[in-house]
Amino acid sequence: MNIGLIKNLIVIAVILGALFVAYNTFFKEDPGSTTLVVVDGEVPGEAPEAAVQFLKTLEDLKKIKLDVAFFGEEAYRKLEDWSVPVVSESRGRTNPFAPL
Repeated sequence: MNIGLIKNLIVIAVILGALFVAYNTFFKEDPGSTTLVVVDGEVPGEAPEAAVQFLKTLEDLKKIKLDVAFFGEEAYRKLEDWSVPVVSESRGRTNPFAPL
């Protein structure tokens, strides 16, 4: 047999083997196996304590009502703006890490 033909057959066999392994690994479902992960004594089907605490805090925050009437009061309207405008400065090199 020709050496080139043998090389081609080996390459085709390797590619077919890789495709078979990839299919079995990523696409084929195993109907009998399921994975259950339990962390630090958590009961499956129940929310972790951190999630419960987060939801309670979120509900408490939703109950907060802000009174915005103070925006119309005289004391608020007399406040002065002390902000300082940001002055535009010249930019440096386009790539500071480029060699000089």
